[in-house]
Amino acid sequence: MEKNIPEQVRIIAESEACNRIHFCGVDKGSEVYSISEVNDEGQPIPTGLPVLVLWDGKETTIISGEDSLKLLSRLD
Repeated sequence: MEKNIPEQVRIIAESEACNRIHFCGVDKGSEVYSISEVNDEGQPIPTGLPVLVLWDGKETTIISGEDSLKLLSRLD
């Protein structure tokens, strides 16, 4: 079953020129989504460290760089 992606997360992905959103899990009460760009064949375009969007049901927060790696390691 695919997770419904909140409109606020879609807006951020679009503003960051990202065309793929993936639900990663929940951390401290916030849903965690990774955003990235893929080409026409669905292959990821390298962009560096992950960019995450946190959604707490009211607000979004963008996490990137080493902080995004730390957060992802907590979800494993």
